[in-house]
Amino acid sequence: MLFRFNAIPGDVATGLILTGTALVCLMFLRLYRHLSRETAARKNDRTTFLEQTERLQSINKIAEEKLKNADEALRQTQELFHNFMNHSPTLAFLKDEGGRYVYVNETFERLENIKLAEIKGKTDFDWLPDHVARELKTDDETVLKGGQSKVLEVTEKMPVSDGSMRDWLAFKFLVKADGDKRFIGGVCVDISELKQAEEAIRRANAELELRVQDRTRELDAAIKNMQAEIMARKRVEKDLARRAEELAASNQELEQFALVASHDLQEPLRKISNYGDLLERRYAGRLDERADKFIGYMVDGARRMQNLIRDLLTYARAGKTDLPFEPVDLNQIVNRIIADLEELIRENNATVTLGPLPTVLANPGQMGQLIQNLLTNALKFRGQAAPRIHIAAAEKDGEWVLTIKDNGIGIETGHMEQIFHIFQRLHGRSEFPGTGIGLAVCKKIIDRHGGHMWANSCKGKGSTFYFTVPIPSERAAAATALFDVASVDRT
Repeated sequence: MLFRFNAIPGDVATGLILTGTALVCLMFLRLYRHLSRETAARKNDRTTFLEQTERLQSINKIAEEKLKNADEALRQTQELFHNFMNHSPTLAFLKDEGGRYVYVNETFERLENIKLAEIKGKTDFDWLPDHVARELKTDDETVLKGGQSKVLEVTEKMPVSDGSMRDWLAFKFLVKADGDKRFIGGVCVDISELKQAEEAIRRANAELELRVQDRTRELDAAIKNMQAEIMARKRVEKDLARRAEELAASNQELEQFALVASHDLQEPLRKISNYGDLLERRYAGRLDERADKFIGYMVDGARRMQNLIRDLLTYARAGKTDLPFEPVDLNQIVNRIIADLEELIRENNATVTLGPLPTVLANPGQMGQLIQNLLTNALKFRGQAAPRIHIAAAEKDGEWVLTIKDNGIGIETGHMEQIFHIFQRLHGRSEFPGTGIGLAVCKKIIDRHGGHMWANSCKGKGSTFYFTVPIPSERAAAATALFDVASVDRT
């Protein structure tokens, strides 16, 4: 519809125009306000969008940094794992379910002289002897059947780069990956030297067992022989004990006989000797020469028989076991004997010197007789030079060792044992008088005291007689102390 302004009155038209203008202004005002609000909202949305974009960029940067750090950590972990596996002295490998190699470490490559690139994707049948590969496959199948909870520990034989077969202790286990993938992992330790050592030990044990058996048989035989020897010794000891008893009884009887015989023989011999002396004094020179000689023989024989009986009596008494032992100061004994032999010592122009002498547990009478016999022999068997006699003592191995040394005529080496036997003489009666019993008496006295007696000599250069007297264990220390004091005093 068309309006025609000329048909509207002026004032109405003016009012309409003003009204329309006002409406238009109102519309433009509302439109401006709406646009302003839209512009402000869009401005706010842009600011928010920029802030969110900046925030997302910051988060993305942080995520990228963390991802980079994670990658570096993963790389380091992988490098550490590879270094660990490659520097391990054990063989390490990984196979898939089909027995194809997926991974081997450098130790595996070095010992088996094969690279991962050469073995990857291959099975044991591709590079090992069939019998070895079959054994390894059997172990792998056991691992797959056993599941992840079990570790298979087996001893396997595998060749190495030099062609020799080595013994390996293998630990095989199941490894699961993403999804249903399963792998067979394993590490192997070379135990060949251990096996060799075990074999050596086994052989050594077997050899030792044989030796033990042999030794046991030897010991059994030795024990049987020893038992037989013990039985034989017991029989011998029993026989010896019986003979010792018989000998003791015989000695006692002989000793008693010697005492009785000496007593009974002394009186007739005394009469023969006395009447012989009387005949010799009254009728010497009145009868013929032969009668004087016969009387001389009778007197000399009676005297020698008296000396022999006296010495036999002394020898018999030397073995008497009822003579008491007591502490005996040998210094006093020797000084008394020297005083008794003073005249004989002066006649021979002899010199007797003493070292420090101990106190011993002995029978004083027998000890005096022993030393007197040795001193008398030293004076009797003198050489051309004046006799020089030295008496000394020393403690050794729980005994007192006493020595009487002279410069006399000496004794031949072959006669050293003979001189201690009864009636054994090395010289004729015309050279040196005596019965040949003196040293036998000395030996018997020392035997009774539990000691030993021997001599060293060189013909023409003198002799040294030794005899020992045991030191009782409870008195050894005291005896040694007394000897030390005597040494100080004598010095």
